[in-house]
Amino acid sequence: MIDNKYYCIDAHCHVFPEKVAEKATEAIGDFYHIPMYWLGNVETLIKEGKTHGMDHFLIHSVATKPEHVGAANKYLASVVASHPGKMTALGAVHPLSEDMEKDIDYLVALGMHGIKIHPDIQGFPVDCDGYMKAFEICERKGLPALVHTGDYRGDLSNPNRVVNVLEAFPDLTFVGAHFGGWSVWEDSKRLLTKYDNMYVDTSSTMFWAGAFGMRDCIDAYGIDRCMFGTDFPVNPASVEIKALLYLNYTEEDYRKLFADNARKIYRIDV
Repeated sequence: MIDNKYYCIDAHCHVFPEKVAEKATEAIGDFYHIPMYWLGNVETLIKEGKTHGMDHFLIHSVATKPEHVGAANKYLASVVASHPGKMTALGAVHPLSEDMEKDIDYLVALGMHGIKIHPDIQGFPVDCDGYMKAFEICERKGLPALVHTGDYRGDLSNPNRVVNVLEAFPDLTFVGAHFGGWSVWEDSKRLLTKYDNMYVDTSSTMFWAGAFGMRDCIDAYGIDRCMFGTDFPVNPASVEIKALLYLNYTEEDYRKLFADNARKIYRIDV
């Protein structure tokens, strides 16, 4: 059990239906060439959360094909309904959707609090027409968009492309996972911190950039724009939490980082 006295929202959790959880978890590990710590199902998420002092989870999934969007969102909604007070969901969208407006209206009707996209796994640039349509709808409807950002192996979600989104939609609440640029954090700090509508989570950073690398990112964006996240099932929560507590922020800052910012940005009422 981690000695974390703060209410904790894990603002970055992938979960998959039981029948595909093993295959989906392995696919993430294969994509990033890393070992996966946990099986990406809800049972394991809740168990690990209890062990490591997490109180609430922001869950999502990625639709790799347009025809998978509806099923993914129905599944996420069922998880939220089955765990009252413990889960908030972001809906899946796909850039090749035949009717993006309809897809987003449907996920809102299911109770989703925003959208999640992963340009690198879905295989489209973050500033492609399909995603830009989704961002336009989210900006208009006041929905946050959580976006995987950054990968040194390609240029689908790197900060130079995220700039195009932020310039086009200044009123969009854009959350760049992994401090706005996994593996390209210097580019993130250089290009993205000036945008007031750019927010970030801490997920999948400690193991590559270290605790002080996280501190540099937090300080660059400002504590009010940062949220704790583990990237479940990728990383063990215990290490992530210990690293953040080691940085010796104020109690007020930790309350923001571990829960208050996520509550505000994603409108989580817990």
